[in-house]
Amino acid sequence: MSFARLNRDGILTRRRRILINGEPNVWKTTVALTAPKPIGILSLPGEMGYDSIPHSNPEILPFIWETGEKAVDSSQVVSDVIKTSMDLISGKHGPITTFIGDGIHKLFDYMMDDVTDGAWFAAQDFEPKVYALGYRRFEDYLSR
Repeated sequence: MSFARLNRDGILTRRRRILINGEPNVWKTTVALTAPKPIGILSLPGEMGYDSIPHSNPEILPFIWETGEKAVDSSQVVSDVIKTSMDLISGKHGPITTFIGDGIHKLFDYMMDDVTDGAWFAAQDFEPKVYALGYRRFEDYLSR
């Protein structure tokens, strides 16, 4: 392995991953929206900052998790997030240059609840070995 000079072709073909981390209401989503457009944005379940996502900009394709009255199944949430993310990334809803997973940390909780059969959200004891499975699933999602 060695360093190679980055050229235009490399810029166009490499995927970039950026994590913007911070306390609530410090403009993380607003900063993320300065990324190259068109942008596909998925506001994950439990994320409440969706009011900062433009809904009428044709260069921004927002998907917002709608909460209903009944409890949601964590397995279904995880499945829906993965499917919608891959649909956006693959261009099913139109071409995008940037994908934003807004509130990505909340997906980890749903994945842990899924692998613990509901014990995570219920604050019940569970087999500590499943932490590894939860982390692997989350890392697999991030690596896509």
